[in-house]
Amino acid sequence: MDVDGLKSNIKTVAKGDKSITLLEKLLKQDFPAHAEIVIKNLGIIHELRDKKFPIHREGQEVIDIFRDLGEKYPPENWDVVWKKVLNLYIDSLKNLIQMFQK
Repeated sequence: MDVDGLKSNIKTVAKGDKSITLLEKLLKQDFPAHAEIVIKNLGIIHELRDKKFPIHREGQEVIDIFRDLGEKYPPENWDVVWKKVLNLYIDSLKNLIQMFQK
């Protein structure tokens, strides 16, 4: 994401705000009724990336994310899991497009 672009359009930026937090602030500022699902989906993807090998050692947080996706850990079919994660991302992008088109 264009972090500098986000910062320039947000009224209140805190030191240490990163891309998803900045996007959340922008959406709450300009599209308050629609921000939740986009940020939730992106947050799940970010947490999975941060908590999953090879970035970090896996633990209960990864198991919880998989359970929230309706999958057990380790999954029998990784393809199904990654399609679910990809669909979260696609859903977030579609919601963003709809918000910005209004």
